[in-house]
Order: sequence, then structure tokens, then C-alpha cells
Amino acid sequence: MQASAPGLAVLPILAEQAHGDVKYATNVVTTSTVLFVIVIPIIMVLIQGI
Repeated sequence: MQASAPGLAVLPILAEQAHGDVKYATNVVTTSTVLFVIVIPIIMVLIQGI
């Protein structure tokens, strides 16, 4: 999971180069980063409970 996190960071750059929707790409990166911070601790607690 940690290895995939930096991959999304370049999404807005790639969207700009391809003349895509940079604002949407930035929102995707922001949302996924916030969810990553919230969901990973929950998963770790659940795994330790098994």
C-alpha cells in the first residue's frame, strides 16, 4: 500500500501534460491521501485483532 501512494502524486502532472482535467486529478490525489490516513490505522487495528 505504501508503494502505491507516491504513484498517485504524479497524476496531476500527467493530466496537465495530456491536457486533461487537472482539478479533478488533484481532487483524486487529495481524497485518496486523506482516506489513506484514515483507513490504514483502522486496517492495522483489525489485523491485530485477528
